[in-house]
Amino acid sequence: MTLSLKVVTSDNAFQEAIMKQLIQGMNQVLSKIKGSGAIEGAITTALTDALLNSPEIQSLSSGELQQLFDIQSADLSKLSTLLNNVVFGANKLFSVSYAFFSRAGTNIAGGITVVFSVSNLEQISQTLGYPVWLEALTEKGDTEIILHFGVTASADRRGRVFYTFVPSQFSGTLDNNFLSRALERVSSTIDILLQTEFLKNASV
Repeated sequence: MTLSLKVVTSDNAFQEAIMKQLIQGMNQVLSKIKGSGAIEGAITTALTDALLNSPEIQSLSSGELQQLFDIQSADLSKLSTLLNNVVFGANKLFSVSYAFFSRAGTNIAGGITVVFSVSNLEQISQTLGYPVWLEALTEKGDTEIILHFGVTASADRRGRVFYTFVPSQFSGTLDNNFLSRALERVSSTIDILLQTEFLKNASV
């Protein structure tokens, strides 16, 4: 006896069915990841660690930069505010957006987009009252900066301006400073983080 099997579904219909199931499964995984907040949490942890262990923050807290800028308790409070602001606050240095998967011609489009940016330095500095040390570390590079003003004890009490240079290992510009360098260290691991989260949630 001969048994024959006839496939009545066309190749296109079969591919469409597979594509539909694939998109549905990927969106279920994406929804889990978005709801868990795991990506934001991991980036927050990594960025906090990168900033706290940066040479600039270490030196401002207890080192050469602390002495150079005469960092006092009020400045340390501003430094703490800075870290909270750029990691958790309105001026945080990263954003995460989610786009659910859908058909895009013969491809599938969607996923997670992480954007790192230090474009809001002006707002950050304004929030802190424009501290000299922040401007020096993020804008001035190796150029001479005004450290503070003083008045001599002479009869005419002429004012004096005290200048200094930020050591080259700490100096920064708008495009290359301790904040952007911390982001570079975090961004180098972001691909691994995203892949890990997708694989972990896909296996659940």
